[in-house]
Amino acid sequence: MYDIAIIGGGVIGAFCAYTFASPERSVIVLEKEAHTALHATTHNSALIHSPVSVGPEYGTLKATLAEQGNALYDRLAPALGVPVLANGALMLATDATEVERLKFYLNQARERGLSGVRIVEGDALKALEPHLADEVIAALTMPTAKTADTRVLVDRLMEEAQANGLRLELNQHITAIDYDGAVFHLTSAQGLSVQARFVINAAGTFAAELAGLYEAHVPYEMTPVRGEYLELDASIQGYVKHTLFPLPGPKGKGILAIPQPNGTLRLGPTATAQRDLEDAPVTDVGIAQIKHRLSDILKDIPYEKVLRTYAGLRATTSHKDFYIQPSKKNPYFIHVAGIDSPGVTAAPAIAQYVLKEFIEPLE
Repeated sequence: MYDIAIIGGGVIGAFCAYTFASPERSVIVLEKEAHTALHATTHNSALIHSPVSVGPEYGTLKATLAEQGNALYDRLAPALGVPVLANGALMLATDATEVERLKFYLNQARERGLSGVRIVEGDALKALEPHLADEVIAALTMPTAKTADTRVLVDRLMEEAQANGLRLELNQHITAIDYDGAVFHLTSAQGLSVQARFVINAAGTFAAELAGLYEAHVPYEMTPVRGEYLELDASIQGYVKHTLFPLPGPKGKGILAIPQPNGTLRLGPTATAQRDLEDAPVTDVGIAQIKHRLSDILKDIPYEKVLRTYAGLRATTSHKDFYIQPSKKNPYFIHVAGIDSPGVTAAPAIAQYVLKEFIEPLE
């Protein structure tokens, strides 16, 4: 029997494994794929957001855990040997009305005690980013933004957790969850049976489906959002120096330009709602949308350097905020659901939050 069974081997499951596993606490991760982190974790922006871009309007948990997570990466990434590009980000304005909105974000950042945030205009801005479109007249600096190699990140987290006794089981699709009054009994389609005191539902877009194996009423609905991307090869390194944000809109943070630790440049994402929990196609419409939106903030984009296109699904739910709560019928079953943007940023803080708030009080 295990103390904790984590269902899902993406960045959330990996940070939970890393945080929970110890010689005194037995932990198992159950992942339905043949490898960890094959979906959203490695098919997104790989952006560790500045807390400036994740304000309280995104949800209390999102804002709080993103700020904590951003700071945790400063210590964890070097300790784990994870490649990180600490290049900061710029939020861009193209007219006087948008400059006023930058001032709102600046004042909000100051009220939250976030340092190093300022508005840059004119020649100083062009010096920072020579390839900005002529329409861009100002930018808000977000110095703690960075990107990380999420493939290496999850691999290193799992390696460290396994050194602390973690058992990792791949190719295990959980199809039954029963509770006998003291212990959960988990069964996979492949015939594996596991017993555990706690169950952590970190199944990404499949969180609601998994929850339905145990909950009579699942407290959230999964509403996946597909994000499509273009990636330019490392020969254009330096074309964009900072992560570039348009001003956020009602549907999210918009189409970004995101330099990566390996020198490549990711352009995206789109935001398309869909019902399918797994299929993430790249479409001509999506690629056209990326190019159209980026023309507002960048010029002379070297699209001849496209290395690949890809898409990922955000595990968005009917709740605005992350849904991190124990089951109402059993506090030993813990939902870690709706972990869409800024999920990678918040992941280390999410794991600590789950441990301190829900596991340790019951141990």
